[in-house]
Amino acid sequence: MIYGREPKLPFDHQHPLVSIQQDPDHLNKLSSYLTSMVKEAQKNILEQQQKSKNRYDRNRSDPQYRIGDLVLIKKINARNKFDIRNEGPFRIIEKLAQKTYVVQHVKNLDIKRQVISDVIVPLFERPRLTSKTKDDQRSVKLKKCIHDNVNKWNHFIVIHIKIHLELLLFYYYN
Repeated sequence: MIYGREPKLPFDHQHPLVSIQQDPDHLNKLSSYLTSMVKEAQKNILEQQQKSKNRYDRNRSDPQYRIGDLVLIKKINARNKFDIRNEGPFRIIEKLAQKTYVVQHVKNLDIKRQVISDVIVPLFERPRLTSKTKDDQRSVKLKKCIHDNVNKWNHFIVIHIKIHLELLLFYYYN
């Protein structure tokens, strides 16, 4: 007994005199309210998706590759610490779309893959150092010039030391 009377529970028998009036237009109001809420939710979802895309694109680079570029391909499978992270080298042989490329393995020409730019890692060839260029010839001339000047300075220093020694000996004995 609470509040000095027996509690009325939902499953107790109700008197037939109690009736609840229902608005005849209630179903129409409810359906219009629900459709307006769904439209509002869809609008909010689209706004949030656009904001997420803008945040993602703000720090994302948009790499462009040319046909013939050397690249590595990131391995997507789960890996442990010592697994290889990139495969390759591959050479880009075709551009299918803005971010889609066809690559071919450099050594095994039977291996071809279609990849997107998100899994491509650029690879740069080192220039060959075997050929003599003008820069190499200039560096040889510069080294020779430095060597000749060092020899001249050494000769100059030796002469000055001899002169000072002669002067010291002259003053010492006179």
